[in-house]
Amino acid sequence: MRAIVLTSFDGLDAIELADQPDPTPGDGEELVRVRAASMGPWDLSGARGAFVPVGGSSDFPQVQGWDFAGETGDGRRVLGFVAQPWMGKGTFAELIALPSALLAKANAGSYSTVGSAPANLLTYSAPVSNDNVTIGLRQHIDSGDALRTGTYSKTLTFTLSTTTP
Repeated sequence: MRAIVLTSFDGLDAIELADQPDPTPGDGEELVRVRAASMGPWDLSGARGAFVPVGGSSDFPQVQGWDFAGETGDGRRVLGFVAQPWMGKGTFAELIALPSALLAKANAGSYSTVGSAPANLLTYSAPVSNDNVTIGLRQHIDSGDALRTGTYSKTLTFTLSTTTP
């Protein structure tokens, strides 16, 4: 299979397209054909060796990439996230073997759209406590409804969770 590999910690100059052996799934793993994988700032940090001091691999070559969307052997659309420096597996490859527990169902949509979802969800930065939130309300009026003038008000109470979705 073809894969984007890192050959040293010399940054982007050390990244190349290379032939790698096809992965063989172990117990509890599934083989996924990667259809899309996104690139984030952590990929550049990894190419410079930033994760080695905190237990990341220093072996070469390293297949790069953290999140992906693809298809399992039985045709299921999946997405997932791997901590590449610690797992020794990257997503910038045609195939990846991963534990089934790391695969999530990918809904309809382009692979390139869902391939960027895992890291985006893990780094969610939406409103938190005491943030201002703009809420818009609409009321449908059918053609047979009576039109009224004036104002009215309604108290709405919202509870926002600050946990990652």
